[in-house]
Amino acid sequence: LGSKTIDIEAGAENYVIEDRYVLPVDVDMLAVYPHAHYLATEMEGWAKLPDGTRHPLLRISDWNFAWQDEYRYDEQPFLPKGTAIEMRFLYDNSASNPGNPSDPPVRVTYGWQAAEEMGDLWFQVVPRRSEDWMLLYRDFSSKERTAQIEGYEKQLETQPKDHEKQNALGNLYLETGEKEK
Repeated sequence: LGSKTIDIEAGAENYVIEDRYVLPVDVDMLAVYPHAHYLATEMEGWAKLPDGTRHPLLRISDWNFAWQDEYRYDEQPFLPKGTAIEMRFLYDNSASNPGNPSDPPVRVTYGWQAAEEMGDLWFQVVPRRSEDWMLLYRDFSSKERTAQIEGYEKQLETQPKDHEKQNALGNLYLETGEKEK
């Protein structure tokens, strides 16, 4: 889960990203891997089961860049088909954030470099039935392609001459059948 459209104005204290995914099959959750850079301050992930029960999966109230790692669950949560996995990250791009690498703060957008920002919460899951693996893969791949398209479109707003991003976006349009764009 995450966002590829991050765009945090200088001085913004409470920038939020959220994402969700509804499981098309029953899964066992093995691990979680939170990923963000220096402006993230809080992270939360949870599962909303089909009966409405909210099951916490991750809570970090004071994020530290050094904590990017895979964390395995001692007891693997079972998540039935129809469960919504959700996440919410909070960022602080103000001068009062001691983790902010920019003084004074500057606009920060999505990217892989440490001076840019990311917001991903990766989960490692295993379908309960082996024959459901391909359904899960295809369903999530469709969600991820949509997120990548949105991300490249957003990035090209500020970097319109980035030919690598233009090419990547064009390839994604072709994959999804959006040839007219």
